[in-house]
Amino acid sequence: MTLNEISYMILELVRQGHIVDDEDLDLRIIYKFLETKRVEFIRSQIERRYRMSPNCTQELTLDVTPVVINSERYLIAENVPSFLNTRFGLAIETISTDTYKNIMFKHVSSVELPYVGNGRFNKGIVYGAYDHGKMVFKSKNFESSLINRISVIGVLNDPTQHPDFDPDVTEYPIDSDGIEYIKKEALSSDIRIFLNGIPDTFNDASGDVKNQ
Repeated sequence: MTLNEISYMILELVRQGHIVDDEDLDLRIIYKFLETKRVEFIRSQIERRYRMSPNCTQELTLDVTPVVINSERYLIAENVPSFLNTRFGLAIETISTDTYKNIMFKHVSSVELPYVGNGRFNKGIVYGAYDHGKMVFKSKNFESSLINRISVIGVLNDPTQHPDFDPDVTEYPIDSDGIEYIKKEALSSDIRIFLNGIPDTFNDASGDVKNQ
């Protein structure tokens, strides 16, 4: 299902159940509710099952630029959407490139990145870390400096931040259990609490939240 298909389904459920006043409903609020509950559900699944469902992931194709910092070679991708954070770290599943199939990639935290790849047996590995809107890659492998595009698969905090996302066409990255969880949450008092916490940025010029 697409974002808009799920959103209108939730909107109709809430209206039929008289969970909140009809005038308090706005599609943008439903979007934010979906985003929040999706993160809540997926984080719980990962932390209980130690794995992420492929239905919840998205693939980013990143253009990278080589830079040298303090004699270390790095590849940097800018304007990268943030990834879901769990107690195991960021929900990044795989990193790869089509340029060199034989190169091994490994995801590490931004704290670990300066200290990895200096051993005798791991110099060929390309280490990648997400850091405040950037993906930073480091390696002693000379071939890595010739890479210009890297693929990263993981769970984004906000799926709509993917550059190719279309709310009417793109499959919203959540599995069927996640949709059922969101529907259940929408029919609970939780959505009232959520609506009460919505900032004025969702309001129109009159100060009232309106239907779309």
